[in-house]
Amino acid sequence: NVTTLAATTNTAAPTQTTYAATEAVATPQSNTTVQSTAAVTATPATSTAAGQGNGSTANAVAVAQAQIGTPYVWGGNKPGGFDCSGLVQYCYGIPQRTTYEQQALGPHIHDNVLNAPYGALIFYGSDDAPYHVAISLGDGQIIQAPNENETVKITDQQYFPGNYYVVMH
Repeated sequence: NVTTLAATTNTAAPTQTTYAATEAVATPQSNTTVQSTAAVTATPATSTAAGQGNGSTANAVAVAQAQIGTPYVWGGNKPGGFDCSGLVQYCYGIPQRTTYEQQALGPHIHDNVLNAPYGALIFYGSDDAPYHVAISLGDGQIIQAPNENETVKITDQQYFPGNYYVVMH
């Protein structure tokens, strides 16, 4: 496998960078090469976190939306594959890696979870043992990396309601 990453700065908006990743895979059984390319434009993280986000909700949601269709990978936190908390870590550019660490980012709000604000983190499970996290798009919609049988996608909370949320600032 050969993976290349190219970054270009937008001269009209110098605080934004477009990241393009290309992966080529050659199989020894055949001389076939499969190539895939993905790109996202985002404001780079200002901390030492591994993600592309800069902590703002608008940027985090934009980065999350650019990941739609990315495969679920347990423990994944980069564009090659995400699990639920890895997607949050990458999109917000935060150091907290696990759902448990992320639930501690703010007070837990249990009221009207279906109408959690844009960019809020929606948690599933109890306050002290969450098992899943997603990002609110507002109006009952979330973006998530659901499980190994699905890719990053938008889901209606009506069919998968969260237990509480944390507002990100």
